[in-house]
Amino acid sequence: MRFTPSIFGQLLESINRRRFQEIVDRHDGDAYDKSFRSWDHLVALIFAQFCASTSLRGLEANWNANSQHHYHLASGPLMRSTLSDANRRRPVAVFSETFSLVAGQLDRQTRREGAAMLRLIDSTPVPLGKLCDWAKSNGRIRGMKMHVVYDPNADHPRILDITDANINDAQIGRTIVIEKGATYVFDKGYCHYGWWAAIAAAGAIFVTRPKSNMGLKLACGRPVEVAQGDGFTIVDDAEVSLASKGDSKLPIRSPSHRQASGGRHHHAADQ
Repeated sequence: MRFTPSIFGQLLESINRRRFQEIVDRHDGDAYDKSFRSWDHLVALIFAQFCASTSLRGLEANWNANSQHHYHLASGPLMRSTLSDANRRRPVAVFSETFSLVAGQLDRQTRREGAAMLRLIDSTPVPLGKLCDWAKSNGRIRGMKMHVVYDPNADHPRILDITDANINDAQIGRTIVIEKGATYVFDKGYCHYGWWAAIAAAGAIFVTRPKSNMGLKLACGRPVEVAQGDGFTIVDDAEVSLASKGDSKLPIRSPSHRQASGGRHHHAADQ
C-alpha cells in the first residue's frame, strides 16, 4: 500500500531539517538530553498545539496512542518527565529561531503577492508570582515577558520571543530584521532613536506614540483631511523634527505628527 503522509506530517514538511539542525548546533540544544533530541521536542510541542493538549499527562497519552506514526515523523515515544525536563533546560532560542525560519517562508510569499506589509509590535507580561524564585521582576510584576511581531493581514505572529520581565521592549525591537517597505506600529515603550533611524534607512516606515517629555520642533502644519477615526478624532496634523538639547539624536524628520483627542499621538517617519 502506498504511504500517504498524515496532515500532521505534512505540517512538519515546511521545516527544513538541515537548517533546523544548524540552529540546534548553534545553541547546543541537545547538550542536556541526546535521547530526547530537539527535533523530538519540537514535534511534541507542535503536536500539543495541534491536538489542543492542556497538560503534559494528556499530551503523553495522546502522542503515544498514535505510535504507528512515530517512524514517519522521525520521532519516538514520549515520557512526561522527559518532556518536563526538556521544557525547563533546552534553550528557547532553538524554537524561536525555528519559528522565524518558517515565518520567513511566508514573508517571501507575501512579497510575491505584492501585499502591503504591516507589522504590529508589542509585548505582554506573564506573571509567575512568588512561587517561581528564579523569575525576575520589572518593578510591577515578577515573571516573564512575551514579545510579538504580528501580521494582521495574515492573522498570525511573524516573530515570538520570551524574555525575563525586566528586559526593555526596545532592546528586543532592535533585534528584528527590518523589511523594506514594511510599516511597523508600536507603542512608546519601543522608544530608541538609533532603531528608529535604522528603520528609516532601510526604507521602512514606523508609527508610534512619542513620550510626553520628547521635545518636538514644528516644521510646518498640515490640514486635517480626515478628522474622524476609529474611536478617536484627529485635532492636529504637523511635520516635526526632534528638538533635543542632550545627546539624543534623530537625524530624520517626521512627515506626520498627529494629535488626537484623548491624548493619543501618532508619529510616522520614513526616508
